[in-house]
Amino acid sequence: MTEIESIITLARHYCLKNYDYWFNKYSQEKGEMPYSDNDYNLFPRYNALKAILQGVETIIDKKFSSINNCKNELKNIGKFSQTIFTENVKNKIANNAINEERNKFIFFIENTSEGDLFNVSPLSYNRKLSKSESEKIRSELNNIWNFDGGY
Repeated sequence: MTEIESIITLARHYCLKNYDYWFNKYSQEKGEMPYSDNDYNLFPRYNALKAILQGVETIIDKKFSSINNCKNELKNIGKFSQTIFTENVKNKIANNAINEERNKFIFFIENTSEGDLFNVSPLSYNRKLSKSESEKIRSELNNIWNFDGGY
């Protein structure tokens, strides 16, 4: 495994491990509806980690000129990756929880050393399409087959 593959795999491990932690914690502590302040401090964390993981998985196989360029891309993914569960969050506690998880991911990437990149456990191949790749494929399917995503 190259250094680039290792840092991306390490980032995936980070997201998966922390997603499991926060998902399980929320499952054990969730309150009754409507959501409590504690709920808003828990479930947005695993939503943020899922968004980051999906972003990380869009750069699997991407060519980088250096490990630092890859780290910078990973930090940007940590800052900006979104899903419908992390966009336009109006609750202040939930927003803070999302930002904390983003900052912890960025801190993890910044503080990953070359020594950390040896003996990284491989994960199954799971590359996601970026939004632009997905839109291009959908457009081609529509142009060639008149397929718009419906049944």
